[in-house]
Amino acid sequence: MKYIILLILLMGGCSQVPDVDVNDALSVWREDFKNHDHVDTVVAAFNGTEREIKLRVMVENDLTKEEAIVLFDDMKDSFIMVADEPDIWNYFHGSFDIKSYDTGVLYEASLIPGEEPDIVSY
Repeated sequence: MKYIILLILLMGGCSQVPDVDVNDALSVWREDFKNHDHVDTVVAAFNGTEREIKLRVMVENDLTKEEAIVLFDDMKDSFIMVADEPDIWNYFHGSFDIKSYDTGVLYEASLIPGEEPDIVSY
């Protein structure tokens, strides 16, 4: 019986959301990422109920899909750095988009825990 209780406690501890102040990390991310190449403005939001982190960048010029993929990777990786939690995307859904002032949303990416990123161009 002791072993069953221990196993349940260990399993429960493995699936807990990390203790990260997401709103604080978003503030730092916004401040840091606005200096990134191609980026003019950044916006970020957190929905704690849905465990969703939304990151948006505004760009002056259109980007190629390859440039967008690099920018999405930079967005994702830089948030890992400011949150100081390497596994953060295993616990939170990421919603990313790149938007142009002239043409609106250029690319969207969705990062769902346990799945490969899904990138859509418009």
